[in-house]
Order: sequence, then C-alpha cells, then structure tokens
Amino acid sequence: MRRWCLSGVLVLLAFVVWCRKPNRAPEFVSVRGAGSVEPGSTYTYTVIAEDPDMDSVRCAMSWGDGTPDDTGAWVGSLDTSLFEHCWSDTGRYPVHVNVWDDESAAAPTLFYGNIGCRIVWPPTLPEIDSVWGPDSGLAGLTYEFGVRATDINGDKVRYQFRWDDGWMSDWSRWRRSGTVWTRTHVWQDYGAYRVEVRCEDKTGLRTGWLRICRIFLLPEPKLKWEVSLDEPWPRVPLVNGQGQVVVVDRGLALKFNTRNGEWLGEYIGPEQALGMVGSEQNGVFLHDATSVWGFPGSSRWQADLGASPLGLVLGESSVLAAMSDTCWFLDFGTGELVDTIAAHNCNYIQPVVDASGLLYCLGDSLRVYGTGNRLLGVYPLPVEMPDEMVVSEGDQVYAMGRAGPDKTVVQAFDSTGTRWYWYFGLWASEQGPNTLVTGRDRRVYFATRDTVYALGCSGQPVWAWGCGTGECVSSGTPCLGERGSMFVGVSGDTGGFVVALDSTGNEVWRVGLECRALQGMVLAPDSTIYGVGADDASLFAVYVAEPPAADPCWPVFRHDAGLSGRVGRP
Repeated sequence: MRRWCLSGVLVLLAFVVWCRKPNRAPEFVSVRGAGSVEPGSTYTYTVIAEDPDMDSVRCAMSWGDGTPDDTGAWVGSLDTSLFEHCWSDTGRYPVHVNVWDDESAAAPTLFYGNIGCRIVWPPTLPEIDSVWGPDSGLAGLTYEFGVRATDINGDKVRYQFRWDDGWMSDWSRWRRSGTVWTRTHVWQDYGAYRVEVRCEDKTGLRTGWLRICRIFLLPEPKLKWEVSLDEPWPRVPLVNGQGQVVVVDRGLALKFNTRNGEWLGEYIGPEQALGMVGSEQNGVFLHDATSVWGFPGSSRWQADLGASPLGLVLGESSVLAAMSDTCWFLDFGTGELVDTIAAHNCNYIQPVVDASGLLYCLGDSLRVYGTGNRLLGVYPLPVEMPDEMVVSEGDQVYAMGRAGPDKTVVQAFDSTGTRWYWYFGLWASEQGPNTLVTGRDRRVYFATRDTVYALGCSGQPVWAWGCGTGECVSSGTPCLGERGSMFVGVSGDTGGFVVALDSTGNEVWRVGLECRALQGMVLAPDSTIYGVGADDASLFAVYVAEPPAADPCWPVFRHDAGLSGRVGRP
C-alpha cells in the first residue's frame, strides 16, 4: 500500500513539472528621452518592459560617459521605470538599456542611440564675416561680388544684394553656414554706387544691409590725341596749368595744346634740355649741361652753375638745382642765388622734398634740412644704397635700388635705421624714369619689368599684377588716381597700352596706342594721362576721368621729373 501511494505522488509530481511552461524573458515596450542634450542639464528617460509570465522586472541604463550604470527598482510588468542623467561634456555618447525579470531571464541589450551633447544657442542673427568686390570699373561691364556669413546655430543662410541703381538681386539658394555666395551685376550708367548685402537664416532672422564697397564706374577711357616725336628726353611730360603740356624732344622743350595736341611753340634758351620741372603757379624750369633756365610766366632767366645738376626740385619759394656736392637754391622769379647747402658727397641721387617742405639729401648719409636750410637730422644709410627715394609722412623714406645684375631691393628707413627691406629677383623697369611711389594707404608701389607690386607696411607683397605674354611694364612709376586706381604703361609687340588697375590689383581696362614702348606718364588735374612712348615715339593724351591722388604721403613740392608719377601742387 505504501509503495502504491509513493508511486502515485511521484507520478503526480512529474505530471505537474511536465505541465509547467519554461520562464520567458521580458521584452521592451518603449524607451523614451532626449536624443540631443546640453552639457550640465539633467534629462529624464522612461523605460517600459512587459514580462510574458507577468514576473516583476528590473531595468538598467548605461550612459556611455564612463559613469556607473543606473539600475532601477523592481516594478511590475508594463510599469514605468524612471531614470535621470546629466552629461558634463559635449560629445556623442552611446546609450544602452538592459532588462531582466525576477527569475533572472534577461532580454538582449537594447542600443537606444548616440546621444548628442552640445551647446544649444538661442536663435541669433547670422554674422556676415567676409565681403569682397571691385571698387572701380566701367559702365556696361559685368562685375562679381562675394559674401560669406556664419550662423552660430548652424542654420542655413541665404543672401540678397542691393546695387544702388534701383535693382536688388533675388534671394540666393539656402547655403550651409560658412559657405560663400557670389553674384554679378552690370551698371548701365557711370557714377558711384554703394553695393550692399544682407543675410537671413532658416529661422527667419535677417541682418541689416551691410556695405560691400563703393564702386566708381567711370566713362569709357579714350585716346584724346597722339602726336609724333623724334627723340624725347627726359621722358616725363610736364603740364604747366596753362593748357599746355611740355616735353623735351631732341633737346628742345616743346609746348603742345592739352586739348588737341597742337604744337604751340618751344622754350628758347637751353642749348640742350636735360631735365625739367614746373608748376601751375611758378612756371617751367629747365637745365642743360651748365645752366638752369627759368620761365616764370612770360619772363625768362638763366643761372650758370658751371656743371650739370643731377636734377631740379621745386621748393616752397625756390627751385633747387641738386649737384653732387652742392645744392643751389634759385629764386623762382629771377634765378638769383638764395642759398646753398654744401657738403662732401652731398647727393648720390636727386634729393626729394616732402609735403611739409623738408629736404632729404642722400650722400655719405641721409641729411634732412628744414626752414632756412637748417640741418635737422642725419639718418644712417639703408641696407643697400638706393638709386632713388620718396618720402612718406612720419619721416619714413622709401628707396629702390639695384642690388646686383638681376636683383632689386626695395627698403624703408628712418632716423632709427632700416625698418625693412625686400629683395626681388628681377631688375626694375629700365625703360621708365623710376619705379617707386607711395599711396594714401601707406603702401609702396613698385614695378619690375613684367610685374607691378603693392607692398604692405612691412614690405611684404600685398598683391601683384603681371602683364601679358610678350608684354613688359615700361612706364616705370605708376600714376595713382584719387579713388585708388593705378595707371601703368605696358609695351607690347604690336603697340603700347595704358592699363588701369583697381586697389586690389585687378586690371580694369586698357587703351591702345601707336607707340610700342610707353615710358614716362603723368596724371594731370584734368583727369588726363599725358605720356611719352618710344619706338614710333609720340606724345599722347588719354582721358581717364579720374583726377590724381591728393594725399600728404606724396612729395608735393615739385613736378615729378621721374620721381612721383603725378603733377606737383606747390
């Protein structure tokens, strides 16, 4: 009987075990929470899991930032588990979730996602951080302008241009923050136009109008006249303010009408003119091998020096004849000797006078003279002895010279010594009278045979413009216009050209001439360039619709006999 009862219990137990199903793992129903967060802020995440056997469940979250996992409390099936977390640093963090029941059955680990932790800025205006475009040109031609803006939120941006002629561009396509956009425009009439741009981001925030540049569109340049010459020397014409342009041809100082190029006569006196200066107020002054000749108004005088000066310079009340060991100051009206400066090796090159009337003479040292020709100071010599120099404001001297058979040096120095120097692997232009000039932006402009350079305040090239194949820069010193334009002479196989460059070194236009080798040029107050060319030698006048730069950086107390590229205004 006992055996039978024991057997029955065993059979019943086996039946119960056989009838029970195995324990099943819980399953995730939902995991909710922020996918993009900011550092330092606390965020809440909820997890709901269902257990098929209605067992209690427990969840844990791994935050991916090296902190310990968070394990929740036991909850019923389909109940919510609540978690909070704060990330301290920006970055991307992989978040995983685990769940198991009270019978230790676990679901596979769930990858919730990479949480992006970054600083979220409030909506802000995009910032236009770069604009560019030309500042001069001609009506009827197409010009390109560019802009770049950055949005701190990373929103896409778009741009609109305003052209100041009654037209605006359409809005551009949406662009990524930090990318550039360019548009072109054509103005039909010449004049000055303010080019502006504005920017809008995807949230609708819009900047105000920002000025890109002020572009000056000039009338089309044109050749007014061109007359033949025999053998011009010196090669820089002089405009005397009486409707006359003067040029030395075969030793004779000839006068031509600035309006039409008609020959008007000559200055009688010098045996063979070797140099010339002049101004509207004081007249024309020439020198030959032994004398200086003055033509103030309708009168004439001659001053015998016994030797040929290096050159003539206009001062405030007298004309300076620069000799190698003496500077002679001659009265404008009579030619009488007013004063002299005598010193051993006084002048290796022609002296210059700055805008304040200070005289700079370079010999065994650079000497500076003031009122009454009183010696104000002595400069140490620069690194390389220059062939020519100009003076800028602030007592800074710029000089150019040949430092070797195929090397040119441009340098700046003052009373403390040489401030900088820059070597170029090419000779300066041999055809022009000189190749150095300073501008209102305190840049130094310098020309080699095939390239025009703009040098910055430390002598480094800011931009360079090279002429075309088979061409060379032959006019020496550039002429600078009032609005920042630069004019240079270029010689080619088929003829010469007057070329205009804007303040960034881009070619704006060119006018062709019959002479093949342009040499000295001067930009006169009537907005006309007067110049001389060799090889089919001629005197020409090109209207450029821009007066010369009137700037204190220029040496103004002289006409530029190959020294400044502009008309002096005493």
